[in-house]
Amino acid sequence: MPTLEQAQSWYPTDPVHGFDHVQRVYHLAGRIAQAEGADLAIVQAAALLHDAQDNLQPPEVHARETHQHASASFACSILTAEGWPADRIAAVQHCIRAHRFRDNAEPPHTLEAKIIFDADKLDAIGAIGVVRAVAYAITHANPPYTEPSPQFLSTGETVEGESHSAYHEYLFKLRKLKDRLYTPTARAIAAGRHREMETFFEQLAVEMRKEQAMSDQPSPVLSKIAYFQNVRGEVPNQELARQLAQARDSAGIQEIAAHLWDKNIQSDCLKVLYEIGYLSPDLIADYAGDFLTLLHSKNNRLVWGAMIGLAAVAGLRPDAVWTQVDSVMQIVEAGSVITMLWGVRALAKVAATNPERRGRIFPFLLRLLETCIPRDVPTHAESMLPAVNESVKAEFLSVLDRRAAQLTPSQLARLKKMRKAIP
Repeated sequence: MPTLEQAQSWYPTDPVHGFDHVQRVYHLAGRIAQAEGADLAIVQAAALLHDAQDNLQPPEVHARETHQHASASFACSILTAEGWPADRIAAVQHCIRAHRFRDNAEPPHTLEAKIIFDADKLDAIGAIGVVRAVAYAITHANPPYTEPSPQFLSTGETVEGESHSAYHEYLFKLRKLKDRLYTPTARAIAAGRHREMETFFEQLAVEMRKEQAMSDQPSPVLSKIAYFQNVRGEVPNQELARQLAQARDSAGIQEIAAHLWDKNIQSDCLKVLYEIGYLSPDLIADYAGDFLTLLHSKNNRLVWGAMIGLAAVAGLRPDAVWTQVDSVMQIVEAGSVITMLWGVRALAKVAATNPERRGRIFPFLLRLLETCIPRDVPTHAESMLPAVNESVKAEFLSVLDRRAAQLTPSQLARLKKMRKAIP
């Protein structure tokens, strides 16, 4: 059986895929293997050897793209010299070939291979994952952050001259890892790590966009907002939103979002974004993290504006809302009438995505429906409708029946119409 001491000689100094990474994967994989009842020797050998040839291939070879195959061949030579049987060597090799996120040619089909995949990915998220992503970007002459192009946001492919920053890697790969894990043990470990990583990268984007906004002069797009038109009112913002949505101008929308942190114009920019959300929610879906951040503003106008934006995209980015669901519910409950109305809509969309989320969110929504002022009952009920299914239907109708005596004939008519839409 290869040892940690022996493995150290296989790995050159590398801040991302060097021996430190291998040690962490080794210990994580061992922990998961014991919890899941896997073959520990297979798992430990594969963990020690999975990146062994990452930086030892000829310069003309794209090492990261092929290292799993080179490392699997290297593992065969090491384990053959130790007298391992052919079938167990093959099992280790499969673990190694199947561990790459970007190569689906050989997905992991054994428990041991799934554990190696999971352990390797767990080391790419959380605080350690952030450090590794930034280190990888810098060592490859890329910055920690650059604003992704619309093409990258839609396809994952950079345009000519665009850097693949650490933030790009977060969007392309790292934020998806928790949903790619195979074992229950790894998924449990990933939950907290994912939240920490997401918080960092979303805050990085907020701060970098803010700095960029401070240094920019008004562009042709930005000059159309109410502030630069010297208009007190929302008409210029609504018209700009209509133009951007109609043209599906991702670059223009990105520019508006980048100025959410300029105090002079952030209210106008937020208005433009949520007006776009009324028309084409998909165009502002990538700014869910910005809306979540603005919910914590001391400016009530920004809070309810951000909640309107979040309600527009919650069905498209439910995972982003779910990671902060407790905070969102607190803000909804303590917020203004507008914040609550749109918050119920946002939360209902998230609750509709799976039973776990419905079980956590729907009781909260029912409590709001039970205690809100009578005039808001029809609106809340209509907003909750996407999350209503057989498991909660009876309780939902029971609350409506209890509130009915407090409602006007027109409000009751709305509820009657809404009931017909209940599945």
